[in-house]
Amino acid sequence: MNLTAHINLQSKSSRGINKMYSDLFSTLRLISQSHSLSQNGYDVAYLIRMKNEEKTLIDTINSIAYQTTSRRGIIIFLDSGSTDRSLEIAASSPIPHKIYSISPSEFQFGKTCNLVAELANAKYFMFLSGHVILNHKSMIDSSLDYMDENTGVAAMAFRQVPNANTGFNSYENMYLKRTFPITADKIVDLEKAGAFSNAASLIRASVWKDCSFEHVIASEDQIWAAAAALRGHAIVYNSQFDVAHSHDETPAAVFNRVRINKIARFGQRRQPARFLKTFAGIFIAISLTSNGRKMKEALVYAFAHASAYMFEKPMFLRMMTK
Repeated sequence: MNLTAHINLQSKSSRGINKMYSDLFSTLRLISQSHSLSQNGYDVAYLIRMKNEEKTLIDTINSIAYQTTSRRGIIIFLDSGSTDRSLEIAASSPIPHKIYSISPSEFQFGKTCNLVAELANAKYFMFLSGHVILNHKSMIDSSLDYMDENTGVAAMAFRQVPNANTGFNSYENMYLKRTFPITADKIVDLEKAGAFSNAASLIRASVWKDCSFEHVIASEDQIWAAAAALRGHAIVYNSQFDVAHSHDETPAAVFNRVRINKIARFGQRRQPARFLKTFAGIFIAISLTSNGRKMKEALVYAFAHASAYMFEKPMFLRMMTK
């Protein structure tokens, strides 16, 4: 894996933002910001990339506002072409904030992660999706205390559970339980359990400066975690605190998501062994968790997820979902 950034540009002034990554976005604009912002930086910056999140964004903002912490925080919103009320909702945030926008054509997972990190002036970055809910009021304070006390830890991942507001199905319920388990020890090395996801991740800013995100089409979070670990940075998984995050995806949506992540991580080559292992694992897990009542759903979702490692198009799903 290439552990260096894909770019090395000289910083130059562009729309008043003198940063390297911002130079890659010709459409970057500062839409609005809070009236009084700290000139000395913040303890934590909540980095939210969004597009058409009006149904969920207010819950995300409120779950941040309800945190019982004295840490100084700011939200950096990056919108990529919302046509709903997302910008209006973001502007109503009671937390100090800045709202930026880019054209949808310039959105790319790894590159925009680097952009929002660079636009933030904080000791820690808390990456969040615009449709997650922090379920525990002490999550931020406790997590930052841990990071302050364990200076060798570069980043922290959190447990994810279904979000009743956005909906979920038996496949997603199973997937989240398997991917983000409850561990005996509240915090463990990421190699032992969990997965690193920018739906909710806490990263030390100084480590990001040493190891930025690869400019990939997907899986930028997992690729970053692997690269950071290879550089000797410790990453932990915290199952004590969870965030609500789900999508209630259709089988076709599952195929497309897994397919693009597969290409980002493993390339175009077909992976029959991974296909068989994944299919069997998902089918058995859904069947067991539903007591055999959802055999057809288990079959469809298992095949949708697993076949992304073998096929280019989900045409076969049309027959399976009839």
